[in-house]
Amino acid sequence: MAVCISCYKLYNFKIVCNFKKDNKLAIMCYCYEKFSNNSNKNRYNNEPIILKKNKNGVVAIPKMLYPKPNIKQQLYIMYQRPNFEKMLALSGTRNYDNNYYADIYNGNIWKNFPFDGSRFFDKKNTTSNLELLLNLDWFQPFKYTQHSTGAIYASICNFPQVERNKPENIFYLGFLSGPKKASLEQFNHYLAPIVDKLKDL
Repeated sequence: MAVCISCYKLYNFKIVCNFKKDNKLAIMCYCYEKFSNNSNKNRYNNEPIILKKNKNGVVAIPKMLYPKPNIKQQLYIMYQRPNFEKMLALSGTRNYDNNYYADIYNGNIWKNFPFDGSRFFDKKNTTSNLELLLNLDWFQPFKYTQHSTGAIYASICNFPQVERNKPENIFYLGFLSGPKKASLEQFNHYLAPIVDKLKDL
């Protein structure tokens, strides 16, 4: 997997793209470990960039870009909306027959998380403790060609069902440029920087 998601931190990206050998722009190999937890470790040298000539000389071009919108900025904009916190305060207020799982509010996680007697999704913190549902959708952006592009996005489960998946209530986490759908193993690498950002919130 020789893509620039391996060096998703900006300073790593700059180091790789500006790598020089004998004072000339060169390709730095990124050492990729296929299964880091496994005793049977396989390491691969990957080239995340290619060198191309243009009128100004040789330039480093990433083999693949991984656009990741700013999560904090998107949430900040959402919280500025007049009714945003009012909608969050409606968390779990819709009553259903207990014999049916009609919504996420009926589930064990919503009712009991973190399973130590306390409640993460309590009435007093419905506007600050968010439950996010991560989604991945693939689509073809171009006509007459086979090219799959993926969008990773999150909906806020605290919202009532009718509001949850409206475009204005969804925020975007990353875009997979394709041209083919990523395998499960590759997708873990796309998720890693998103998880790191969510942990920082």
